[in-house]
Amino acid sequence: MKSCDLTLLSKIIDGLDYDDAVLCAGINNKLNKMYYAGKELFVLQGRGIYLIDELLDRLKVQYELMNATDLYDLEDSEFENLLLIIPYMDISKIREMKTDVVQVIHAFSTFLVKRETKYGLGIYAEYDEGPHEDHIEIEDLIKLQSLKVKPLESACKIIHLTGEKYVSQKQIQDCILEHVNNLRSSSNYEDETGGWVVGRDFYDEFAKILRERWDEQFGKIEKYMILQSIQNGSAFFYRKELGIALENKYGSDDSALKKSGNIWRRISRILKASILTGKCIDQEIYELLENLKEIETNAIDELEECVLCVSR
Repeated sequence: MKSCDLTLLSKIIDGLDYDDAVLCAGINNKLNKMYYAGKELFVLQGRGIYLIDELLDRLKVQYELMNATDLYDLEDSEFENLLLIIPYMDISKIREMKTDVVQVIHAFSTFLVKRETKYGLGIYAEYDEGPHEDHIEIEDLIKLQSLKVKPLESACKIIHLTGEKYVSQKQIQDCILEHVNNLRSSSNYEDETGGWVVGRDFYDEFAKILRERWDEQFGKIEKYMILQSIQNGSAFFYRKELGIALENKYGSDDSALKKSGNIWRRISRILKASILTGKCIDQEIYELLENLKEIETNAIDELEECVLCVSR
């Protein structure tokens, strides 16, 4: 299962193939917390970026974020420089979304854009099942940008690429190494709206939440939010995808990443079984999380060593 946003980016940025994009996006070990409708919700982030604009920042590709209303007057030739990020949903349902309540949205799609009429756009994405084309009205994008959403600040991002659509191998290698350094750090943050735990402390914090809340406190909403955040996106919480890219680019048979991906798949199955059967969580999950701390630390070291060997 490929990431649709990275597939598109590799098609429009010269010098960046899909494996490069995967390696630059990287992985993450982050637990996000937010409050919604009186509930404390947790979402895991397995990829190093949430949306594609973060990767553009890392690669130092120049762009600007646009308001949907600006699309009415944008020159037709500039539409080929746009990337559109909207929720993964039936576009026909956008107008039914309520603007007076906070929406929880954590699955997004990225599209290329072309003008079809003054008021409507043709959009194109690449999903695992094949290319996907659709139509969206600018009015719908204005509606999305007006919504109150969590955990992000906006339900719609319109990215206008303003600079050269090219990255060098040095930019790619620098991006990967910078991400590796970030992975080694640990931090946590909390305020009245939520917070996060990222880094090596992530594994113990996630295990603690499962022990103290999964069986006795969490309802189906809280449980499904955690499960879907592990299952959404690319293969095996992005670990398998990164391992394949590492092998393709650097010839590294990264057994640590493959093992890590299989463990995350096992964790998702344990959580799903608990939800479907209503039974207590399998205690095996805590041993798996403890093992992941060491396995993923080794995987990060191997990733760095591969990139450094090539760049020397």
